[in-house]
Amino acid sequence: MESNAPRPIELSSKDRDRLAAVWERAGRPSLRVDPVDVEGASEALRTAIPDLILAILIAEGRTPGDLVRLTHSIVSFYEASGKSDWRRATTFDHVAFAELPSADASEPVFGCFARTKNPAKVELVAWDLRRPGQGGEPLADLGAYLKRREEAAGQRARAPVGDGAAFRPVVERAAPPPQDVALVHHAKFGEGKVIERLGDGKLRIDFGANGIRVLAASFVTSKP
Repeated sequence: MESNAPRPIELSSKDRDRLAAVWERAGRPSLRVDPVDVEGASEALRTAIPDLILAILIAEGRTPGDLVRLTHSIVSFYEASGKSDWRRATTFDHVAFAELPSADASEPVFGCFARTKNPAKVELVAWDLRRPGQGGEPLADLGAYLKRREEAAGQRARAPVGDGAAFRPVVERAAPPPQDVALVHHAKFGEGKVIERLGDGKLRIDFGANGIRVLAASFVTSKP
């Protein structure tokens, strides 16, 4: 019988502190990711999803579905080139988990990890679509990824660590929706369903095709 108990996401103390800082700057989004979403992304991408990657998504307020979207965008780019042997030419057997800002928008760069069967194993690379090299540019660890992300965005150095004691992400089934689902409207994202009420007056809202967003309640209007 499958357990519904939350599974804590395993992180080193250093990575926990680093991601706590990211999580705090993102407005402290939900610390939970639904195992159904994890399993769906894993099957679609033919890989286990390492805990470090799940923790990055949670800290940034994103979902496993972003892995599928970003990876498919890379595949579509290469397929559009018309080269039938593009996989051999690029040695692309990775999953994209983040977009890395680039000074030249015509040369997209992605944070990727090599596909793996072991959820405890993760190999990070920076993948330049037009200059992929031999499997991308290796990133030593989470710190290297975060540094690359902030440097590429032209951001000034920030405090490298946050409150690791507060950043305790888990894989946990979402609570069943209430019978009286709250409907809201947002000027940009349209109609959505409130799926979670977070602290500080924020709501986690499913806008369907426009994705799941974390917004302040004051940014949406209730629908009858």
